[in-house]
Amino acid sequence: MKDSTIIGKNYKYIRCGILVKTTKPGIYEHIKLKNIHVSNIFFEKEGYIRPKEEVRTPNGIQNYGWGIRFINNLDAAYFKHVSIDSSIIENVSHTGIKLTVRSNDNNFGLTDFQISNNKINNIGGPGIQMSGVSNGHIFENIVDRSGSNDDSRKWGRGSGLWTWGSSNILIEKNRFMDANGPGDSAGAHIDFNCSNIILQYNFSANNAGGFCEILGNNYNCAYRYNISINDGYRVKGENGAFQEGKILWLSGYNGRKVKRKGPFNSYIYNNTIYVSKNIVAKIAIDRAAKGILIANNIFHIKGASIAVKGDQYNPETEGAWETTDVIFKNNLFLHGKSWPINQPLQDAKPLFGDPNFYKNNGRDIKDYIPQNVGLVKNKGLIIPKLPHDSIGITVTLNPPKDILGNPIKGLPDLGAIEID
Repeated sequence: MKDSTIIGKNYKYIRCGILVKTTKPGIYEHIKLKNIHVSNIFFEKEGYIRPKEEVRTPNGIQNYGWGIRFINNLDAAYFKHVSIDSSIIENVSHTGIKLTVRSNDNNFGLTDFQISNNKINNIGGPGIQMSGVSNGHIFENIVDRSGSNDDSRKWGRGSGLWTWGSSNILIEKNRFMDANGPGDSAGAHIDFNCSNIILQYNFSANNAGGFCEILGNNYNCAYRYNISINDGYRVKGENGAFQEGKILWLSGYNGRKVKRKGPFNSYIYNNTIYVSKNIVAKIAIDRAAKGILIANNIFHIKGASIAVKGDQYNPETEGAWETTDVIFKNNLFLHGKSWPINQPLQDAKPLFGDPNFYKNNGRDIKDYIPQNVGLVKNKGLIIPKLPHDSIGITVTLNPPKDILGNPIKGLPDLGAIEID
């Protein structure tokens, strides 16, 4: 769409392919966007070069082009029953689909929504981002090359998807690939102040920032039955990177100059994580984290793994390990170096061996079907609630199917794929 809308005040403006905005108190409902093609949305003229430090700001302070945006800045206005479906968003200078809502006292200003079957390609910021929303279903989207820097007007940083200040969001059956950027830029991550964010049945590959990222003041969030391929390859200090890439990051960060807090009751299980030999797999777990379940995962890490500081936490200067209420056991590691030996959190009952995937380094879910059936079949644990957690997660802790839709019978297999 070439027609664009400009809004803003004084120093900051945006240009949108589609903008939906509240203008007065009331309920705005049953808004459906379908079969839309948004492309080539920029605010600045071709050749404009953003300042180098711009990419280090939380969302950028320059003028950008956005794909589809919903904005609600009114306390007494509400979006309800919103859907964005079967659309293409490509080559915009910031975020592909963005929902921005003022949220006070859990009074969410956008509820009951779905984002589905969209293709989001080659964009300068995140693929999909939401703040202050609840009761959402995000499924069967393909996000490729978020955080692109192939045009000097693009922000150059962004996860495939991320949430902030949101609750009850189910994110499933998506593909998040090739996210770029010197910070964040995971396949999908959970930023702070969220609850009940569930990521399941997703395929994540070659994302600079990593696979699993849960920040502080988050409650009862989960990554389960996902496949991660060569995520977290970024190295701090190289090519302007100011954060390490990580396959697993639990961070207590919940705002600048705020004491680290949580995350609380994080469930990470039955994921298949593959890292090739030329990537050092990095782990960061904040000492403020409380309630961690890591079980039934396959950590197929062919090279080395190390524990890193986590960018907001330095264990050498900031106190002793405090993490409590931990269930970390029954994960399959390729070898003894697949989990860092200097990480205070260690698997209580590790398993070792090669699941012998059908095809290493592939980009199809079926490439990661284990051929070594005896090593993984019925070797999983039934997932319990964490100690002192009365909630668990909003969907059943033990799902009936795997990432391919195969039924789970008896004890689950290890990893994301149940073997027939």
